[in-house]
Amino acid sequence: MTWRLMLFAATMPVDPSALERLPAVRIVYYDVYGTSYRTIDRDQRRRGPVDPADGRRYDAFTLLRVHWRWPIGRDGRCDLRHPLLTYRITVTLPRLHDRDAVSPLLRRRWDRRVMRLRVHEAGHVRLDLAYVRQVTQALRRSTCTPTDPVPAALGEQLNARTRAYDRITDHGRRQERWRGIDI
Repeated sequence: MTWRLMLFAATMPVDPSALERLPAVRIVYYDVYGTSYRTIDRDQRRRGPVDPADGRRYDAFTLLRVHWRWPIGRDGRCDLRHPLLTYRITVTLPRLHDRDAVSPLLRRRWDRRVMRLRVHEAGHVRLDLAYVRQVTQALRRSTCTPTDPVPAALGEQLNARTRAYDRITDHGRRQERWRGIDI
């Protein structure tokens, strides 16, 4: 993905029902089994994705992968004006395997639960896209070395913002606390 397209994507509002349509965002699902709320909840907690940062399972998870490099110009020097940055955001969400076997009431309850997860993960996507935009801008002012401290420092900021977002919203259980403030 070129930086122009990437900058456009990074400024787009994140609609939780439209995550699939965002550039470089991929949705993956894990199956949850059960026919009562209790068995579904228990299975979801057992099968949910693991956060590599803390080793805990969550109901949903968003992972950002970013890679960058600088093209080498005809003169053999690094071209700071056109950094090449690619990224992929993977959002992992639950999918009710026995959907047709549950009551309409439970199905509606499940749908609300998944929509709340999508809203929360859309917040993570928004933070990730802002990070991608910041890294792209930083790369254009960079030293052209893989160990440039600026992108690494931005990564630390993203991790801190992600932790703060999860703390403020209690991992989406209290999403109403989130006001879209800059953290």
